[in-house]
Amino acid sequence: MPIVAMNASAACGASRVDYPPGSARAILPAVSRKAWWPSTVACVGDSLTQGRHLPGHKAWPGQLQALLGNHTKVVNLGIHELQMQQQHHGACNSIWRRGMGVIDQLNASRWDAITVMLGTNDMLSRRCGFIGAHHRSCWPDLMHGHHHVCSNASMSCPFVEDYVDFLRLAQGLATRVYAMLPPAIAVRSVSFDEPAVREQCAANNLSDVACRNAYPESACHHGVNFVMANSKLSGLVRAAAAIGVTGALDVVDVYSALGGCSNYYMKDLVHLSSDGHHLIAELMFKVLTQHVQ
Repeated sequence: MPIVAMNASAACGASRVDYPPGSARAILPAVSRKAWWPSTVACVGDSLTQGRHLPGHKAWPGQLQALLGNHTKVVNLGIHELQMQQQHHGACNSIWRRGMGVIDQLNASRWDAITVMLGTNDMLSRRCGFIGAHHRSCWPDLMHGHHHVCSNASMSCPFVEDYVDFLRLAQGLATRVYAMLPPAIAVRSVSFDEPAVREQCAANNLSDVACRNAYPESACHHGVNFVMANSKLSGLVRAAAAIGVTGALDVVDVYSALGGCSNYYMKDLVHLSSDGHHLIAELMFKVLTQHVQ
């Protein structure tokens, strides 16, 4: 029986409208900057913010810069493989790790807005056995072992705990903070009878029966447990945004906006195409300027 992880619409991407670079008026006619308009925006994230395999101006922060115009400075703080969890919770590429430099860059300025889109790399699973991943011991395995508490999306989950701490830090540095729900892994389905899945079971010394019966959630794609990423991650981010966080904080549903549509992804179905980044830039422009009169 196949595991359905994403059901993309046939009309996916049909509603895209191209806006002239730097033309905010193409989206919001007759906008006025007399009301709040962000002059500095920091975009914190992983490769889905960095724009992996794309030139900088095609990543969504670069496209957002074009939409907001020269009155705003947008800084792309996306880093490939960045994770939200702290190192003692199993993340080697933690945003809290000083060598990553993200927090130092945030502390160096005062921001009108900080956007945060992290969590996909926290869904890396040691059970996935991704070929070439020599640092697999750094994969948190959120839904296994003592991390099973993450099923409850509470402060007992290390990911939620660390996310709350980061949102609080960001709120001390910015007028507004935006927690963005990461896009889905756009794999539509996988059957445990497929050879690739059997190979994953064998790599983890599991028989086909054991893998199918004991670990039905361990469907993997590029090292990410995509079933967990698509079914649990948004809830964990929402929980972090709701727990103990006050002030100007909005949750932006990028997950639903992209809808797992393959048109918005590169061939690996993890990283976003220019069209996917365009959609996020458009969405964030509307969110950032919603207070404009």
